[in-house]
Amino acid sequence: MEGLDGLDELPEEDAPSSPFVVSEDGTAQFHYDLWRYRTPLGVLIQCIVVSALADGRYLTAFPHASWHRQTQKRSLPPILFKPLLVEVLVAHVTAREEALEDYMKIWVGYISAETYGQMEVFVDGMQIDQEFKLAAATDYLPYAPALVEALDERFAFLSAESGLGEKHMMREGRSESGLGEEQDIPNRVSSLEVLMEKMNGNLQTLLEKLDRMPGRGTTPSQSRVSSPPRRARSRRGLRKPSPR
Repeated sequence: MEGLDGLDELPEEDAPSSPFVVSEDGTAQFHYDLWRYRTPLGVLIQCIVVSALADGRYLTAFPHASWHRQTQKRSLPPILFKPLLVEVLVAHVTAREEALEDYMKIWVGYISAETYGQMEVFVDGMQIDQEFKLAAATDYLPYAPALVEALDERFAFLSAESGLGEKHMMREGRSESGLGEEQDIPNRVSSLEVLMEKMNGNLQTLLEKLDRMPGRGTTPSQSRVSSPPRRARSRRGLRKPSPR
């Protein structure tokens, strides 16, 4: 990547960090914390907590390599609900306020409060097995405004502290997994009931139209075309038997 030579020597800005990418007032924080999650198998995965939701969940981003559509290729246990693959602009770790022209693939989804309580803030020097990468380079992170903009198109993730909403549902993001689908059962049942009512209404309308069609309402015996009466066999042309 051109124009990046020498960035490793730049001093990291001494700026206060934020635990989440989205602040209380809804703005993007450039100097957000990195977190570390340890899986039950001991894999140490870097992650970014985007926002705390009013319902107790946390919208969280994980490296692309940590999750896969095929279960056997995942490093993450089933803690990520509604995983969504997105591509966002990146920034160098020493210049987070400057967006580069490169994109990074990451997985984003919901984690529970229990999972969030198992994570710890990541600091330099900590061991890590999977981290955010741009190609093979590890000194890059998602550019905060681009991350917020990309997710705002697919999620509603108002912060819990802001009190700007009570529902935080997925907008039109493409879910890559059935993980966590049990949380949507009440909504799916309601949608199914509405669909059944619509189908029933459409069926009633169709039956009413059929009843108004010509020929409807007659009994089978009335609608049956009667066959013409059999004509008596004509005796013309028959020869009378000769008298003996």
